[in-house]
Amino acid sequence: MQDYSCKRCGQSFKSDRELEEHTEKTHGGGKMGGEPMSSEEKNLPR
Repeated sequence: MQDYSCKRCGQSFKSDRELEEHTEKTHGGGKMGGEPMSSEEKNLPR
């Protein structure tokens, strides 16, 4: 049995789908994840 653990909080799930749903609902992101950028960060030159 494969372990599906959240890389951000360590919670374990029975399937990759459960992990994906958790990531979207709890951490607000898909597979790429990450925190939403503020409007100030979006406008900064890179």
